[in-house]
Amino acid sequence: MKRSRHFDVFLCHNRKDKLAVRELDEKLRARGLKVWLDERELIPGRPWQESLEKIIHTTKSAAVLVGADGGGPWQQRELHGCLSEFVERDLPVIPVLLRNAPRKPDLPLFLKLLTWVDFRGVGLTKEGLALLEWGITGKAPIQKTLSPAEHRAVQAEAMQVADALSAAVVKSVETAEFAIKNSRMYPEAQTDPGKINPNDTSKHVDLVCGEIIEEVLNQVSKDAGHVLSEGFYYIPEERSATWVQGLTTGSAKKRVIVADEADDTPAFITRLGGTVLLACYRIGFGWIAAAVGDFARRRLYTRIFEKNSSAIQLEYPNPHRILYPDLCVPAVIPSGVLLPISPTTTKSLKNAAVNIYLGKSARVLDTARLGAQLLRKGNIGSIHSHGGSLGPILVAEGSLDASVEFVKGFKRIDLIPGLFVAQGAGAKVFELTSEYELIEFRFGIDFQLESILNSQETSELVDLARQRFVVAATAELAEEIATMLRRKKTR
Repeated sequence: MKRSRHFDVFLCHNRKDKLAVRELDEKLRARGLKVWLDERELIPGRPWQESLEKIIHTTKSAAVLVGADGGGPWQQRELHGCLSEFVERDLPVIPVLLRNAPRKPDLPLFLKLLTWVDFRGVGLTKEGLALLEWGITGKAPIQKTLSPAEHRAVQAEAMQVADALSAAVVKSVETAEFAIKNSRMYPEAQTDPGKINPNDTSKHVDLVCGEIIEEVLNQVSKDAGHVLSEGFYYIPEERSATWVQGLTTGSAKKRVIVADEADDTPAFITRLGGTVLLACYRIGFGWIAAAVGDFARRRLYTRIFEKNSSAIQLEYPNPHRILYPDLCVPAVIPSGVLLPISPTTTKSLKNAAVNIYLGKSARVLDTARLGAQLLRKGNIGSIHSHGGSLGPILVAEGSLDASVEFVKGFKRIDLIPGLFVAQGAGAKVFELTSEYELIEFRFGIDFQLESILNSQETSELVDLARQRFVVAATAELAEEIATMLRRKKTR
């Protein structure tokens, strides 16, 4: 009987990990995948080197398995072949950390740049296997369809969560202004002066806001009748590399709240400028709520699961007031004028107002050159530079037509809240690949986040989970932006 020449995945592994590799092979084949494993596919009496070369040239994907002993001698050669195919034909190469992999695995630089699947300490979980299958096939797992009763329950939960996030956003900014004006330093800055520059007030804003948000959310969770009473994982961006050590999804906590505490402007301290953003993820389900505060214009933007995004024009009697917060007093849900928001209908760059990120040295030169080129040729209406989630938010409300990050990319924590709100307003949200192709951004089960939750060491995962994106009023405009970037790359 002639053997099939087509395999979904090649398992590149160290022979010392054979037991764990066999277990993974069995799980993947049970999911209907065609797996190439040496002990099953190498025919006795035939040159095995030729077989290895052939499978590396023809496999649809490669999983590089890393255990306690790292890479074996032949595994290193196989890896070089896989990375060569990654360059030549865009072969998906998926680093897979087995249960007994070290806390800080010694991986080649190019392998570190690829999104991991992490089974360390937890074994072959359903979530991890689904993430690996996604990497192998390129097909995102289908989210479970909710019954009407389940749908109502999740939506009610999301509404309560959104109220808590909104209260925390407003309270954090009011508190941060007071804290900074009174020279309050975050404890880490006092105990380790080398960790945070005392003159970098933007970091003070981030850290103080993060502390206050956590206090407000914990305060809300103490109310036994509130949905957050079960507790939650809180992930502040400024401490994202260490937030989850030792935690797993098997605990009683069902939600993850991520926060970019303050995307601030130089005028933040004096006029409540900048943004604070939060989003809530329900473990095993997906993103259910987000709140983004734009305090330069005193607006709060929110989105609730399967409901349209909206904005509140906040009613501050004095926008420059200084509050000394008493965190024992319940946080009040912000009130104000409710504003419906929706993007424009712009389909052409020639008339578009586009936000391009210029904030840091890694992206200034590329983006500045591109902007100057577009303006000089009259290929674009206008160019703007708003930081963080403010770009997608301005697209959501129709103030801008598009916002694009195509150089360094943002951490996932920075990315989610603003994009979630923008999509809820009707904007088109896409991830941008290395080849400047568009992939529709989905807010269902976030296997990347679930993988990090199951990890014992998160610093590399959080830092490497960077994503570039295009948010546009229309799909036509997004595609024109992507086409422009592809032309730029080929020059």
